[in-house]
Amino acid sequence: MMTGERVGVGHDPARGAAYVEGWIQALEEDPREIRRAAADAQKISDFVLVRHRERLATRDPVAVAAVRTPAQGPQRIVVPVPKLPVPERGAGPSR
Repeated sequence: MMTGERVGVGHDPARGAAYVEGWIQALEEDPREIRRAAADAQKISDFVLVRHRERLATRDPVAVAAVRTPAQGPQRIVVPVPKLPVPERGAGPSR
């Protein structure tokens, strides 16, 4: 969502509830999934921002200064994530 805003794509909040429901299910199955997803999201964001900057450079070299890229030091947000106990198989809510 944040990368989309930076490159001018934006996002559609209409599917927000389904998105959150998907995360609830994923985290119930594996609480460590959030770490993998965050790492993947950072790689994707870096890739998109580099390509966006390259595209801007061919159109408007002055606009390139407004886009931060990994080469210039991306803004990274570090959120401490507590280690969660991994439930044993069979433990937890029944469905």
